[in-house]
Amino acid sequence: ALFARLIAEAGFPAVYLSGAGVANSLLGRPDIGLVTMSEMAMIAERVCEVVDV
Repeated sequence: ALFARLIAEAGFPAVYLSGAGVANSLLGRPDIGLVTMSEMAMIAERVCEVVDV
């Protein structure tokens, strides 16, 4: 969510949430299919709570 806020404050019209980014930050692991759709949705919800793009 921190980088999403920085991107929004820089004036970009959108942010991108990658599976690799979520796997790296949430699990500390490479993106090898360990992150579930529910976990991706949870992170996306958190990002949406702090930015308005």
